[in-house]
Amino acid sequence: MDHIQELLEGIIKAMVSIPDKVLIEKEIDEKGVRFSIWVDKRDMGLVVGSRGVNIEAIKQIFGILGQREKINISVKLREPKYGK
Repeated sequence: MDHIQELLEGIIKAMVSIPDKVLIEKEIDEKGVRFSIWVDKRDMGLVVGSRGVNIEAIKQIFGILGQREKINISVKLREPKYGK
């Protein structure tokens, strides 16, 4: 499962202008694996994309990876922590 988190982190860091501010947390429960992503507030628009196409594409890709791994994977972009 770590390889999936590393892939997600690599994709997000490649998209943003401040990669040091990328934080990804993984939660595992009976429903599957949930990845929460935080980026600098100045990079939110880059990750979301026009009309949400970037974040939706990321969710779809990781949903497909989850099917291959036979686990439910969800990805959620969170509001920046602590106003950063």
